[in-house]
Amino acid sequence: MRNRILMAGSVMLLGACTLSGAPTERMAVARNAVANAEAAGAAERAPVEFERARGRLERAEAAMRRRRYVEAEQFADEAAIDARLAIIRANSAAAGVYAPSEAGAAR
Repeated sequence: MRNRILMAGSVMLLGACTLSGAPTERMAVARNAVANAEAAGAAERAPVEFERARGRLERAEAAMRRRRYVEAEQFADEAAIDARLAIIRANSAAAGVYAPSEAGAAR
C-alpha cells in the first residue's frame, strides 16, 4: 500500500512538471525585445549589449528544443533585459549622451 502511495505521488509530481509547459510567452517577449533592439540600432550603437541579448536568446531557443523549460525561461528573461539595456544604450549614443567609443577613450 505504501509503495502505491509513493508511486502515485511520483506520478503526480512528474505530471506537475510537465503541466508547467514551455515558456512560450516569455520567449515571445525576448524575441520582440531583441527585434526592437535591432530596430533601435543597438547592433551598431550598443554592440556588446546587443550581442549578449542575441546570445542569450539563442541559448533560450536551444534549451526550448531540448525541452529544458526552466533554463529556457531564465535565458529568455535575461535576453529581454539585455535587449532593453541595448536599446537604452543605443538611444543614449544616438542622442550623444553615451558614446561607447568615447567612453573607453576617456579612461
